[in-house]
Amino acid sequence: MSVDAGQAVDGLRIPFPSARNPRTELVRKPHRDWIDTMGIAPAATADIGADLPLIIGRLYPHAGVDELALVTDWNCWGFLYDDEFNGRLGELPGAVAASVEGMIEIICAPADFQENSEVPLARALADMMRRFRGSASAIWFHRFSEHFAAGLTGFAHHAAARAKGGSTSIEDYLAHRRLDIVSDPLLDFIELTDDCELSPVVHTSPAMLRLRRAALDIIIMINDVFSYDKELRCGDTENAVAVLERSTGLTREDATARAIEIANHNIDTLVDATDTLPAALRQLDADLDQIDRALRFLTGVQTVVKATYDIHLESARYAE
Repeated sequence: MSVDAGQAVDGLRIPFPSARNPRTELVRKPHRDWIDTMGIAPAATADIGADLPLIIGRLYPHAGVDELALVTDWNCWGFLYDDEFNGRLGELPGAVAASVEGMIEIICAPADFQENSEVPLARALADMMRRFRGSASAIWFHRFSEHFAAGLTGFAHHAAARAKGGSTSIEDYLAHRRLDIVSDPLLDFIELTDDCELSPVVHTSPAMLRLRRAALDIIIMINDVFSYDKELRCGDTENAVAVLERSTGLTREDATARAIEIANHNIDTLVDATDTLPAALRQLDADLDQIDRALRFLTGVQTVVKATYDIHLESARYAE
């Protein structure tokens, strides 16, 4: 089994509905203006090969205009930063680590960033972090910053794995891939856009951590099934399908089927969570408001998963 952009994935069962944000068109000009203000080259954003305002509107159908614009800018930054490591740079762990450390310094202290930096992505990152800080509670911002920084370290781990010839098992691969796909912040944004910020106790509960990990693994499998050909053309064999081929001796068809099986198992976890999450939180003495927020968050996670599949199905980024 091989999968091309525009081709549905046989056997993948995603029962969640698709959604769109009616405010999508309202963020196009602010997003273009932000790109110009940050000094990001238009050619670089064209290479992303995706309609970002439309994509983010699918991921977060309830976001207001300001939130939608900010998250669109963040995803643009993420795609551009990810693309920097597609070529030779991605094969140099030390260079990747140095780049990542510089960006994490900005995440940790955006107020200290020098505006005269000649690096557009550094300026853009500092600008976004300041805006996020002004848009959310201190608890949310701290949690998001930690997830974002951890996600960037995943780029360094990914480069190190590539330099050593690739991960030796799917478990080893997922350990760093859950970081470098930087999807934890994508889940954090649900709290921001759906007004369902989770208390620290609910956020760190076993039930919540289990559903977040399930969502990350679904996103990874969807991304890797669609991006297999593109990544191998770039010399990057750190892809779930490629790892399964290499570590188990499976054919590409069987490795793809195994990746879809992993995704389906985790989709079942998200489906079951609708019934199991409230009882698990009641054991922590969560009140009705906390449980309601958690269920709205779960619905947001399900929407993100379905949107991720729809985006990969339609995006030219994975058809190159």
